[in-house]
Amino acid sequence: MLINLTNVSYGYDDTLVFYGVNATINEGDRIGLVGINGAGKTTLINVLLKNLECVDGDVFHKSNLRIGYLAQNSGLEGANSVYEEMSEVYRDIDDLISRMQKTACDMALYPHDSHEYRKLSHDYNSLSARIDAVDGYNKDVRIKTVLNGMGFTDNYHQIISTMSGGEKTRLKIAKLLLESPDILILDEPTNHLDFRTLAWLESYLSTYKGALLIVSHDRYFLDKTVSRIWEIEDCTFTTYKGNYTKYRVLKREATTTRMREYIRQSEKMLAMKAFAERNIHRASTSGMAKSRLKQLERIEPISKPRTYQKPPSFSFEYTGDEPEKFSLTISKLDLYGGDKKLLNHADLQLLAHDRVAILGPNGAGKSTLLRTILDRGNPHVKWGKHTTLSYYDQENLNLNFDNTVIDELWGRYHRETQTYIRNILGRVGLTEEDIYKKVSMLSGGERARLGLAIMMADRANTLVLDEPTNHLDLLSMEALERALAKYKGTVIFVSHDRYFINSVATKIVEIEGQTLNIFEGNYDEYLDYKKALAEEQLREQERAKASAPITKKVAPKSPSHKTKDERRDDAKRRQYIFDLENEISTLETLEKSLLESMSSPEASQDYELLKDLSQQLEDTRHRIDELTLEWERLSE
Repeated sequence: MLINLTNVSYGYDDTLVFYGVNATINEGDRIGLVGINGAGKTTLINVLLKNLECVDGDVFHKSNLRIGYLAQNSGLEGANSVYEEMSEVYRDIDDLISRMQKTACDMALYPHDSHEYRKLSHDYNSLSARIDAVDGYNKDVRIKTVLNGMGFTDNYHQIISTMSGGEKTRLKIAKLLLESPDILILDEPTNHLDFRTLAWLESYLSTYKGALLIVSHDRYFLDKTVSRIWEIEDCTFTTYKGNYTKYRVLKREATTTRMREYIRQSEKMLAMKAFAERNIHRASTSGMAKSRLKQLERIEPISKPRTYQKPPSFSFEYTGDEPEKFSLTISKLDLYGGDKKLLNHADLQLLAHDRVAILGPNGAGKSTLLRTILDRGNPHVKWGKHTTLSYYDQENLNLNFDNTVIDELWGRYHRETQTYIRNILGRVGLTEEDIYKKVSMLSGGERARLGLAIMMADRANTLVLDEPTNHLDLLSMEALERALAKYKGTVIFVSHDRYFINSVATKIVEIEGQTLNIFEGNYDEYLDYKKALAEEQLREQERAKASAPITKKVAPKSPSHKTKDERRDDAKRRQYIFDLENEISTLETLEKSLLESMSSPEASQDYELLKDLSQQLEDTRHRIDELTLEWERLSE
């Protein structure tokens, strides 16, 4: 057991955040912490870390527990370069290596049979064993593996203070991974990661030896990394076995069961109360009525399960003529982002009714491509006949922030009735109070839902969406997923939400190497294809190596003018060089074996054995030097 929470409660002033939390984190646990914004997830983490003192209950930490914590929107600071900062993790190992090297130099100052030499030799082997125990000799390999995986391949020497906030957060994650704490706590770690980095991080965490506690709105990330869910809702704490998708199923089933129990108990209690009221004043039944009342007093009422906020009711339909077979054709499109070329003579053809996700790393040009295809005047972009477009902008820049909500929608569709306009706004969750607010006064989520209400009213047969889930809560995301999956028109969208992509897309378009690659299928199928492709490429490389002809060094033919004796001497010389090479190779293998034997626990505790091995090593190295000099002389 690493951490244990017993009947923990926390609140401030008159506000209760959560109560009665009983939970344990064991070695190897994979936990996802979920709840709506403001439910108390970060507060629970700070209580767990003992940064906040709980008002009731106990928080226990295992002795010498090492915790790594990534706070939300936090990152590294400082004047170090990226590589210098990561090397700080291994400062103790660097110190051990430095001490071992100094000890080796000191050993050379004393005879092998002296007391000083024996002590230094013991210290040397002890230091070497400690370095081996933590795989210290491979620290640079580990640093480069993590930095490359987290997207810093070309930034080893960049100074941290010159980085963006997102880069500093990614670097903080990289450092935590290298530190390998007993518990790794990550609060919204995916906010600044692209698909490639996310996939690498998911793979890395799948083999992480410590425990994980992750807070994330990325449902796909939770599905891939956790096997248990902690939920905070209405100040109560509940645990569920399984990943995020399993949790949603279990929660739905638990809520349904609890509601049935609540209704059954309520009906029973009402019936008992009615019986008591009818019979309490009749002499013959008064005893039975009083018995019922006593039973009612002993019953512990089941609380009514939470009545969830009604999710938005998104619905997209289109009117007018059916579009042509091909809704969009791109031919020989060159695309630039500033001075950077994003696409080179790219081609793409989409069918009507496709639901297409555009993928690519940050900066690949996804949003730029969306804006380009919306330009009907671009000669390289052709929309099919009868195509009508509706566009969702991730920053909602197509909205007039000075309008009221109802004017913003009604102003676009002034021929519609007010009842129709109010109905659409109500369906997306904008209330009577909201519709008279100025657009500038809306929250990010409310503006997002207004933008989607406009798309609903557009009744277009092609929807183009740029990051539609950025400001939506979970219920709204799921409602949008269902609506787009049912939509009969064409959908082209960019999103970083892989769960959303997997639920909606039927086709993937990937921007890679200034080209557009097309894959038929959803996101999971696309990942399987990419994995199979990478494995096949690796097998092809191995087959190519195996089938490549082995190039042998062939001695030049003896000139025809050499005598028979000269040719015989040349053959002897070549054979002697060959024998020298074999002997040197054998001695080098022996040298390695002797070094391994000297670092063994047996040798460090047996002076005579260590002395014998040291002498053998010295003789072997001397012989290697002699043979190498002879080989160099004959090879000239």
